[in-house]
Amino acid sequence: MENNSQPQKNDQGCILIVDDNPVMQHHLGTLLSRAGYELYISGLGKEACGLAAKKRPHLILLDVILPDMSGYEVCKALKKNEETSDIPVVFISSLTEVDEQIKGLQLGALDFITKPVEKRILLTKTATYVRLSRDDRMLKSMHAELQVSLSELKQFSLALDNASDAVVFTDAQGQITYTNSLFKFLTCYSPKTEADRMLANYFSNPVQLQSELYKAALDHAPSKIEARMKSDATELPVIIKCSAILDEEGIPKGLMLVIQDQTERINADAERKNLEMELLHAQKLEAVGQLASGIAHEINTPVQFIGDNIHFIRDSLEQLFELQQVQYKLLEAAKKNGIDAALTDAVEQAQVDADLDYLREELPLAISQSLEGVSRVASIVLAMKEFAHPGSSEKTPACLQEAIETTLTVARNKWKYVASVETDFDDALPQVPCLVSEFNQVILNLIVNACDAISDIVEGSGEKGTIRISTRLRDGYAEVRVEDNGGGIPEKIQSRIFDPFFTTKEVGRGSGQGLAIAREVIVNKHGGKFFFETQEGVGTTFIIRLPLGSACE
Repeated sequence: MENNSQPQKNDQGCILIVDDNPVMQHHLGTLLSRAGYELYISGLGKEACGLAAKKRPHLILLDVILPDMSGYEVCKALKKNEETSDIPVVFISSLTEVDEQIKGLQLGALDFITKPVEKRILLTKTATYVRLSRDDRMLKSMHAELQVSLSELKQFSLALDNASDAVVFTDAQGQITYTNSLFKFLTCYSPKTEADRMLANYFSNPVQLQSELYKAALDHAPSKIEARMKSDATELPVIIKCSAILDEEGIPKGLMLVIQDQTERINADAERKNLEMELLHAQKLEAVGQLASGIAHEINTPVQFIGDNIHFIRDSLEQLFELQQVQYKLLEAAKKNGIDAALTDAVEQAQVDADLDYLREELPLAISQSLEGVSRVASIVLAMKEFAHPGSSEKTPACLQEAIETTLTVARNKWKYVASVETDFDDALPQVPCLVSEFNQVILNLIVNACDAISDIVEGSGEKGTIRISTRLRDGYAEVRVEDNGGGIPEKIQSRIFDPFFTTKEVGRGSGQGLAIAREVIVNKHGGKFFFETQEGVGTTFIIRLPLGSACE
């Protein structure tokens, strides 16, 4: 018996012919191969079951009578096997009894074709069942793909619902087609009308937002839009990240929007700024505390000689008053034409006691010194007031020379024992947009550092170093240079001096925050430049460059 399991064609579909009669195999094979079908042929039931599982034909034409097992047994085995249960089976048999046909149909066969086989019936039914089989497989494949897609969509939806940002999809008209849970929660989204589905209506400026969204869709490029989203009775500051959804022709058919609530970030930024201000103010108070004894001495010296002068003026006035009383009595006696010799002696003694020549010389000097002392105390107090004032949070035009002089006054008792201060100010330098209070703090830090550097060199020698502060207009910047002739900065630590909390000073002389804060103030808050030049054994120069902005125009 001839068994041919090799396919003959592969156009219209795949058919497995199971018949042990070579003539029937040839007859069916010829008709079906001419019709364009791919064929597998077997004369044994067991072999046919294996071929069906391996080749997955679209249709099995099965004879009822086979050498090794009946066609019914083959059909039953095929339907029992998951790999072949969906393959249509059509019996081809010379058996015409109704009971035989019902038995085959009950086992899962689709039809009976009786022998001798009529060509048109064979081809028509074969074409129908093959088409149905192919459609069924396609539907099952599509169903499986849809199940996978549905599962992926569920996972995607779950991921979006657990996202930390609100996510919205819209059509080309801006109507919402999908939202995640966070957007619904924030906006109480529960649409009842078409207007409820318009995304722009959930924002404080819907017309402007709609225009920006439309522009983003046309640009085909991701964009960021700042907006305020309505949430209950309040509005949330948000950033909308917007991307166009394109169809097959590249035309925008909708938008995907990721909406980020900026409330926490804004609050965090505000808190960070407050902390920065508190840190700066704390360091300023720390600096004032460190300078307090020196400032007290600066104030105490003029106060001391003011007090001495006032005592001198008081005593002198008492003597003058006594002289005036004696002279008054002498005048009264003269009016009566009788001058008492004792009274004359008293006048002369009062003049001696008063020492009028001495008072005439010393009283104006005492008054002048006192006025100078009062002026000096007033300038120190004013400088302290200006230095300690928290200042404005916005830049204002400022005279850098005045700011530096204020700081020098506050720090005078810090530097006057270790250094001479030389200033070289450019009178043509315009006012500079500046946070004056914070700039003062930077200058104070640099002066204190310069004093400490010089002190380490001159300590015990009785000599003084030099601190030189200059201002210049340079390359569109206002430049301030603070130069000292201390020992310079060792090369091994030069890369670390701007690091927060880094210090080479002993405990109690510095927190390591000064230069870090100075750099933050000059570079980040003013958009300026802050760097240094140093040479070991010679000294260090810190250079500040502040942009002039519109202040020089």
